[in-house]
Amino acid sequence: MSEPELSEPEHGTYTGYQWHVREGVPTCAPCRAAKAAYQRQYRATRPGAREADRAWNKTRRHALERLAFEYPKRFQDLLEEERLAMSQSRQVLRPVPGGAR
Repeated sequence: MSEPELSEPEHGTYTGYQWHVREGVPTCAPCRAAKAAYQRQYRATRPGAREADRAWNKTRRHALERLAFEYPKRFQDLLEEERLAMSQSRQVLRPVPGGAR
């Protein structure tokens, strides 16, 4: 059973921005502005959110680098499986931080 196609959401909203990312469609200016406004509001109501996000991303990146180094074959296999699955689901492919070694 295939997933039903979602209709395009209202542009200029955070939901619209998420739709662009999920569908792999370049974001339009109104949706980028809505995402920026959402991020500003999120950070304004959560002191330290930016630093916490950066710390989490750094930790995650280091863990991925260690996995790639300690288990290069398995990491490469998983990476290829994910790329194939994402390409079949039309999602945007992003490079893995640190890359596979």
